[in-house]
Amino acid sequence: MPAIPCHSCRKLISDQESHCPFCGSPQTIERSAGKISKAAFADPTAVISWIVGMNVLLYVGSVLLDYGEALSMERGILALGAPTSESLVFLGMTGSAMWTNGHWWTLITASFLHGSLLHIFFNMSWLKQLGAITVALLGPARFILIYIVTGIGGFLLSNLYYNAPTIGASCSIFGLMGVLAAFGQRRGGVIGKNLNRQIWAWAIIGLIIGFAMTDHGINNAGHIGGLVSGYILGFLLPKQESTRESGILQLSALILMAITFLSFGWNIWVMQAEYSKQREIQTIERIFRP
Repeated sequence: MPAIPCHSCRKLISDQESHCPFCGSPQTIERSAGKISKAAFADPTAVISWIVGMNVLLYVGSVLLDYGEALSMERGILALGAPTSESLVFLGMTGSAMWTNGHWWTLITASFLHGSLLHIFFNMSWLKQLGAITVALLGPARFILIYIVTGIGGFLLSNLYYNAPTIGASCSIFGLMGVLAAFGQRRGGVIGKNLNRQIWAWAIIGLIIGFAMTDHGINNAGHIGGLVSGYILGFLLPKQESTRESGILQLSALILMAITFLSFGWNIWVMQAEYSKQREIQTIERIFRP
């Protein structure tokens, strides 16, 4: 008979129990959540493709919004495939006026947007590697939660520190590093020590490269924010690999993904409304201009 962890005391019990025999907590929510999320997480590694796919799809969308400018070679090879600022603002760039005007949801959407072909290539390469490690050790739902939550943490520090326009998955990538560093430290043993040492080496190299290339718009504050928030989050997650994910945890990850989709839809609706208002103002000014 399948076993599930009690959502209160975390002891394993039968999935048919209406109440935990150890602490008496009702298990209706856990059973219902497990039924909803079971199919979504049948293939644990598929969540990496979900996140990568969203990043790629939104990058293509941002390019197509103004492909003539994005595919121009006038700005050099490094800027090839760079979406326009207007396209990125329309889809959910954070920082600057977006943050000042209270568009808090861009803390979520910015993690899925990229500024060039090279930008998304390198970020997705890192994401696949770190994502595979995270899913194997902590599970697919925790990977989703880490990606979105640490992205928020990174962009929040960035906006509070210097509030420049910013995008990219790198805040979440450093967040994954922070979680894995904390996990390795807490786990201990040969595996934990080696993981901790390797992750810190990657994180330090990444930060050094970032500070050495400050003129290229690299968001060092966001990277540090993602790393720190990930490291803190790592102490709230299991310290042993392959710890089972509860139905409530998996359902929470799916809800957070749904909030992400809604954030993109809301940002597009808000920006479309603002553009329409600006066009109306411009039309009125032309009519009454002396």
